[in-house]
Amino acid sequence: MRRAVVPFAFALAFAFPVQSPAATYVSHYLTDCEPVSYKDPASGVTFTVEKDGAHLVATGADGRQLWRREPHADAKVQEYRTATPCIVFMGVPPDWMIKGKNGRYLGINFNNSQFGIVDIGNGDFTFMGQD
Repeated sequence: MRRAVVPFAFALAFAFPVQSPAATYVSHYLTDCEPVSYKDPASGVTFTVEKDGAHLVATGADGRQLWRREPHADAKVQEYRTATPCIVFMGVPPDWMIKGKNGRYLGINFNNSQFGIVDIGNGDFTFMGQD
């Protein structure tokens, strides 16, 4: 009789799993939104992330603002890990992201591990995925 109780208790423990409380996601990026900038060497356009971490501004070589966009919100990307993701990286996108596309693109990463490309000409964001 005693042998039957141990396997039953063990199986019972897995039948009713205990859900752990929700944890705050902490990425390998900075947790605070900080201004970030990148200058495209080919066009001379400077891209700046504003202090809120959400707005991206393109400024031409002549100092004139070309456009101001909020990529995550404009593209209606679903919330993932954080309610207000920040842009934490900008640079040349990998070839696989721009294969078959016309124009010039900027790669961006958010602190919630989502990423995509921004059309340098108009600021349109294309969501490419998440880790």
